Amino acid sequence: MSNYQSAFTTPFRILDSKGSTSDKSPTHKVVFNYTREAALAHAQWLMAMADRIDIDGTTISVWDAESRTANDVPGFAMWGSLWDKAGKLSPPAIKELPF
Repeated sequence: MSNYQSAFTTPFRILDSKGSTSDKSPTHKVVFNYTREAALAHAQWLMAMADRIDIDGTTISVWDAESRTANDVPGFAMWGSLWDKAGKLSPPAIKELPF
């Protein structure tokens, strides 16, 4: 049995974008389905992760199209799981913050 404990679980679906009006229109759209409880848990998780940026010094790469370079900036990534065109966000629960 797994010891994995998620902070929250939110299902999502990927839909084909219909009626695109230009070449810049997205080919797909993502729909997240939040319960009230999941929304509150997600908000708390985001706030705790924002605190972790300062504590752990985590960074993400952000692409700058103008200069055509990737720059590391303070941040974090959140991963989801996808099966065909449906999936879920279910990040790990955050351990206590050390303050």
